[in-house]
Amino acid sequence: MSEPLHVAFVVEGKTDYAMLREAVRAELPDRQLIFAPVKPELSEAFERVDPGLGEGWPGIYRWCRQAVKEAGALRDHPLFRAQDLLIVELDADVASRTYGEGHIDDAPGDLPCCRPCPPPHDTTNELRLVVLGWMGEADVPRSVVFCTPSKALEAWIWVALYPDDDPDIRRDIECRDHPETLLASKPQAERLVRSGKKDVGMYRQRAAEFGAAWPLVKAACTEAARFAHDLHAALTPPG
Repeated sequence: MSEPLHVAFVVEGKTDYAMLREAVRAELPDRQLIFAPVKPELSEAFERVDPGLGEGWPGIYRWCRQAVKEAGALRDHPLFRAQDLLIVELDADVASRTYGEGHIDDAPGDLPCCRPCPPPHDTTNELRLVVLGWMGEADVPRSVVFCTPSKALEAWIWVALYPDDDPDIRRDIECRDHPETLLASKPQAERLVRSGKKDVGMYRQRAAEFGAAWPLVKAACTEAARFAHDLHAALTPPG
């Protein structure tokens, strides 16, 4: 029996962590997995974020810069003494943001970096380069797996949970701005987004359903398929 695989997450928020760990479980069904939410750091109850760490893409920027300050580059961070993989998630809509929106004063000046969509990868490729700069890296470290849903993880969730919805929307879902509005329009009893806010409890409740539908997500969303490919590539021995 193989050793447990220790997988750490640096993601925008606790709802992203709830869904993405199910995607990893679905992609690696035969592995014993031990998950660690590094950013945001979550309480045992999974209902609050520890103070001072922050959510959203500015929190990821600050975490990366702190990691560089501590280690010189992310690949040399002590985190990897205990973790086999680090999944770094950033929604592609961050490519249209400015550092001023994130109240970041030491901005490197590489945002916004969005490109016309389709194709989604023109924007996500640019965004990945931006994040590599935050990490002090020129190339993706072998133990790091990027996850860059276009335009947001909610596009993947909609595909997974509502496979019979409008096929025209599905065809262009990766280029649809604000896909969370599709979830906000669902019946009250199953609504993940309410009054513009994500319902953490509902995300947790439906996470297993998302994992079960992961093959549908990969088939419909190129960035989901890319994430799955990169995950397996990171686990493949060199050579």
